[in-house]
Amino acid sequence: MAKIPSPCVGVCKFKLNKRCLGCAMTKKQKKTYKKLGSDKDKLAFIGKLVARQKDLGRHDYWLKVYTRKCAKKGIPPPIESEPARPGRWSVRPCPVALCQQVHFAARSLC
Repeated sequence: MAKIPSPCVGVCKFKLNKRCLGCAMTKKQKKTYKKLGSDKDKLAFIGKLVARQKDLGRHDYWLKVYTRKCAKKGIPPPIESEPARPGRWSVRPCPVALCQQVHFAARSLC
């Protein structure tokens, strides 16, 4: 069973209002992600993180590095590289097909 990789991309420099320059998570959010159990919760977390990264202008860098990280682990990234429709991003079903597709906009889930 393939696990959804952490959104952390190994930069871990907290300068953007105490957010990591690589993934835009705070230290508390990094700890929270590690405690998430279900793939559905992890997908929702990543969805909110993507929206935050877009607000901070860090999404393009993160997506490139995170996609490479997933490829090294041999699993598809749980997020699409193109918007599903204007202003919205979709998260693919988890690689182990345990949950349905999750859609979100801005900071809240649909």
